[in-house]
Amino acid sequence: PPGGTFTYEFVATPPGTRWYHSHFNELPQQGGGLVGALIVEPRQPTGPAADREYTLVTGQLVTAAGVAQQPPAPTPAAGGGMMGGMMGSGSGRPLYDTFFVSGKASPHTPPLVVRPGERVWLRLINAGVTETQAFALAGHRLTITHADGNRLARPVEAEAVLLGVGERADVEFVAE
Repeated sequence: PPGGTFTYEFVATPPGTRWYHSHFNELPQQGGGLVGALIVEPRQPTGPAADREYTLVTGQLVTAAGVAQQPPAPTPAAGGGMMGGMMGSGSGRPLYDTFFVSGKASPHTPPLVVRPGERVWLRLINAGVTETQAFALAGHRLTITHADGNRLARPVEAEAVLLGVGERADVEFVAE
């Protein structure tokens, strides 16, 4: 009931980087930050521990400025159809005007603190509602070890990682 609580109990398997989000009124709730990481640790380590580990959850939100810029609602066209469509103006889709990383928008995002030579593990989660996100570190190659929470048979080297809405990747790099 309203104001009440409920404790969920379950065995979390398989291990990996997961995330949670609303399945009710998704666009405004996810766009309002109702998302988060859900990390399932393996019972036995699968390799050497990283020197540093960070989880980065990216997303989009609508600020007051974005609300003021909303396109007009769809209007009926001749023949009863709707003008504008999903990609055009008037689609009725919220105008997400701010991107965030782990709940903070630039310039308030904290830096990732590393030392030269450290092996760093990043858990990347695109919790956005409409956009593909690109992740890269200038001067570094990333080793992708997991995709959508599952270990890859063989790691993949990349200069950047593209994640569609809801996708996850675990990557490692050696800090330069």
